[in-house]
Amino acid sequence: MIRKKLLTSPLTKISISSLLLVGLLFLVSNNFPTADASETYSYLKQWGSYGENDSQFSTVGDITMDSAGNVYVCDVNNNRIQKFTSDGIFITKWGSFGKANGQFNIPTGIATDASGNVYVTDQMNNRIEKFDSKGKFLFEFDVNPMFPDHVSVDRFGSIYVSGSSQHLIIKFGPDGQFITKWGYLGKSDGQVDTPRGIAIDSLGNVYVVDQGNNRIQKFSNDGQFITKWGTEGNADGQFSNPIAIAIDSKDNVYVTDLGNDRIEKFTSDGEFITKWGHWGETDGNFVFPSGITIGPSGNVYVVDQSSRQNIQVFSNQNSTTVIDEKKSIPEFSSTVYIVIITGIFGTILIQKKFF
Repeated sequence: MIRKKLLTSPLTKISISSLLLVGLLFLVSNNFPTADASETYSYLKQWGSYGENDSQFSTVGDITMDSAGNVYVCDVNNNRIQKFTSDGIFITKWGSFGKANGQFNIPTGIATDASGNVYVTDQMNNRIEKFDSKGKFLFEFDVNPMFPDHVSVDRFGSIYVSGSSQHLIIKFGPDGQFITKWGYLGKSDGQVDTPRGIAIDSLGNVYVVDQGNNRIQKFSNDGQFITKWGTEGNADGQFSNPIAIAIDSKDNVYVTDLGNDRIEKFTSDGEFITKWGHWGETDGNFVFPSGITIGPSGNVYVVDQSSRQNIQVFSNQNSTTVIDEKKSIPEFSSTVYIVIITGIFGTILIQKKFF
């Protein structure tokens, strides 16, 4: 309900709606929710063990999910990909050691696209291989001499690959054609030292784990530097050899802080939100957390390279802790807000009640 009363009347043609907008913008800017560092995650379940059988791993590596909630895992030293339901039920597997189509020599990174196709970095064969969701080989393209590490795919099908040995990020088109590259060894903005995980947010921004510099760098989709955060250490927002990164539906950023055996969560601008885990082989803790992905329901799947060789699943205990300013409307209590705007034409009282 809006009531407007003109207290003095020299005013002739002023838009009441424009003045109301100014007042509301003032209210919104002073009442918008922000990140809540009290956010907590709880352990749900785990699966996996060391070995060569289905649901077993020999150096469990990167992990990703498709839009249907299926989980794909790089079984690095078994040179294969394993596919599971979101509950960890084995579905299928593909791959073996070799150079032929559909074979691998150290598959280190994995990603899916909007159609559910699967992309794998076949590191020692210096290539990216693409499969359908059932493991049928589709095509491959060469990235020599890069020794590809991690991979991510944006909503247009562009493919981003990190090369930790070459200190580069390379962008390819959907068919594997070269588009651009950026990085190079260094500590300045836009330079990297051993880039590892890559993730892409809903706006197409590219987040890179700059492992050697213990930081995250954020770029536009053509490699223009936007921002960075993180330094070496074990305080909130610091890292010790971070390796993998994932982004949820609200563009929050999750990083596996490998040397500190924990997960850290940030806003898209690098504001620290929460952390969980410490060293240990008990449920909910980690020894070298090396991969991470976020499910459609918001559950977090973490690869742990401990002797247990498993995937652990966590749920967020706070349903609406972080609100995206670009997508959400602030919630107000049923309070009457009064804005008085005074100018050369008089004074206008605007009273608005939010229910």
